Amino acid sequence: MTASAEEPLRNRLMVTLAYDGALRREELVQLGVEDFEPAHRLIHFRAETTKSQRAREVAFGTTSSRLFVAYLTERRTMFGRIDGPLLRSVSNRNYGAPLGPS
Repeated sequence: MTASAEEPLRNRLMVTLAYDGALRREELVQLGVEDFEPAHRLIHFRAETTKSQRAREVAFGTTSSRLFVAYLTERRTMFGRIDGPLLRSVSNRNYGAPLGPS
């Protein structure tokens, strides 16, 4: 966690969400903005995005919640919208495209 403190906001959010919810890489990159319930600090996983093919909810902490809100604000200025896949690429080659598992 300490090593990620120097990373960009998106990467810090990825680390904290993965840590808080014990998420697999594939689950993390398939998250959409609509999967979050920030008021209750919950992530809703659709059955088709989980390994067990079962829907579930995972709680996340206050640090992740603050990073989530900050990332949405940053993302809106970069890409112009906040709906759709949560984690987006900032590389020149795939700018704005959803992140993949690799």
